Amino acid sequence: MTSPSGSSAPPRAGAALSRRRFLLAGLGGLSVLGLGAPGEARMPGGRSVDEAADRIRVDVHSRLFNGQDVHLARLFDRVIAPAHPEHADLIRAGAGVAQALAWSLAPSGADETWRLDELARRRGPALADRDDASIRADLEAADRRFRDALPVVLPGTEFFRLYLDRLIPRARVELGGRAAARLARIAGAGALEPRDVDFLLDGDGPERALLAIRPLAGFRRYTYHRYLTVRDLLQPGAGLADLVVPTVAVFDGEPRGSAPPTPRRDQLIAIARLVALCGGRLHPLLPVDPRELADAWEALAFVRDAVEHRGFAGVTLAAPLDLAAAPNDRALHALLDWCAREGSSS
Repeated sequence: MTSPSGSSAPPRAGAALSRRRFLLAGLGGLSVLGLGAPGEARMPGGRSVDEAADRIRVDVHSRLFNGQDVHLARLFDRVIAPAHPEHADLIRAGAGVAQALAWSLAPSGADETWRLDELARRRGPALADRDDASIRADLEAADRRFRDALPVVLPGTEFFRLYLDRLIPRARVELGGRAAARLARIAGAGALEPRDVDFLLDGDGPERALLAIRPLAGFRRYTYHRYLTVRDLLQPGAGLADLVVPTVAVFDGEPRGSAPPTPRRDQLIAIARLVALCGGRLHPLLPVDPRELADAWEALAFVRDAVEHRGFAGVTLAAPLDLAAAPNDRALHALLDWCAREGSSS
């Protein structure tokens, strides 16, 4: 095989290649766990997770990014809303709200890397095995910042009007007259107090009890450290999977009129740190946008760096959100040929 620089590449280490082939060949024989709302995880064939507890649970559906990595408003409008047509109006109305919260609160890739380096020095590869005070503090601080931001961002938005319109009609029957009256007061006041935020987000509150989707909980997830998302998936006892094979992000370019997203290289560095911290339970896929494959060798160099040196299991083709440009066939075929030769997922 010829390297992107044109020189003959030395043979790869057989052990490393065999490990990746072993992982990828085994995925077809393992049960795959889809991610729904918390507590609703099901195995293929309709069996519950408890019924299949003796099998390894593998999640290959998750997207490992936060609101600094992608243009959330575009993602909500063109990907999430079409997937949930019965809630599309609420999701599209919330796209700008989610974007504003993420730009204000979500940590960048550089911030994530700094935090992961600190965790690695103190803990080693044990992120999925146990929590400690600093991880719980990160989670509590992220939740507090999110709750503090909602009274500033939500009132007066079309999303918040539609959100309350969906809660109020069912509240009296499901939650009682006091909860219904409180929702009506919030709608009439045009403002949101901190205690109202706690009411909406409470474990027994109206969002969890009355809505099939949980938009505020979803918005909150995009403001977190990326490692907290992985921690939720893998944590002992309450986790949803034993092994996670996520896609890092859908790269759709820099949105106009906003701060640039986290650079791709910074994302890869952060995820490489996270792979090391998860002790073999995280094997991400690198998204490749076919529109960007202008130079086949440059694209291959980027992919090889991720797969050979940063712990990525392989690549996945990212569907462009604007569906505007056709891929560069020559570069795309070169990439797929390399994946086939190397035993890398594609």
